[in-house]
Amino acid sequence: MMAGRTGTFPDAFGEAVWRNAVDRVLKGVAFDTVMTAVTSDGILIEPLYPKVGAMVPQPWRRAGRVGVVQRVDHPDSAAANALALADIEGGERAGDRAGGVCGPQRIRGPN
Repeated sequence: MMAGRTGTFPDAFGEAVWRNAVDRVLKGVAFDTVMTAVTSDGILIEPLYPKVGAMVPQPWRRAGRVGVVQRVDHPDSAAANALALADIEGGERAGDRAGGVCGPQRIRGPN
């Protein structure tokens, strides 16, 4: 049975059907020795994982604000300042000034 255009298998192709097909291919080799692995820190990696249900909001983890920071990378400080001011006037809230005599600097606009 082939995957559809969406890349998902039909419901009829469940884990039991897949496991039987794998066992036939392995021809007696232990499933765990070939189809699983353990990371260096002891985490077991399985070949299949069940589909996770809908995401449930976690009340102890509030969504925080996400900010995009524009990097200003120009060797001339005056030119870099002009570029940063143009970005801030265009609505940017923050920027990073790379390099220069004083090293990297964070530039903050109003709000």
